[in-house]
Amino acid sequence: MINAEIEALLNEAKDTKQLLKTNQRYMEEPIRESEGVMTLLKVSRGSLKNWRDQGIIEFSPINGKFFYYRVSAINKMLAKHLQKIRSVMIDLRTIIEMVIKNNPSLDKEDLYNAVLKKIRKEWFLTEDELMAVEDEVAERLNNY
Repeated sequence: MINAEIEALLNEAKDTKQLLKTNQRYMEEPIRESEGVMTLLKVSRGSLKNWRDQGIIEFSPINGKFFYYRVSAINKMLAKHLQKIRSVMIDLRTIIEMVIKNNPSLDKEDLYNAVLKKIRKEWFLTEDELMAVEDEVAERLNNY
């Protein structure tokens, strides 16, 4: 019984995949499956799931098991993500100076952690966005 249900789901997924491939050339906009998005953005399945759960990326579920993404939704998410990081980078000097002023006795590692904590709190960055900023924070702190 379970094998028959699994077989039916697999057949339905294959039919959906074939339908998308066949009709994609007639669609105004290309669509990507989860695997394609993960490869394109170099992210894990877990990161992609977190982005869906947090509403960071638009998607269309099919049977709650298969997820499809419009290329425009991917580009929109990237543009928003990059704009947010650019804003943090612009304010980074001010943030570092404020943390140093309020905590003059911190060593470099504690200062680094305090700056990241402040950025996370004020900018509501996701873990992925914060990772994109971490190297820049370390590099700038080396100049202090």
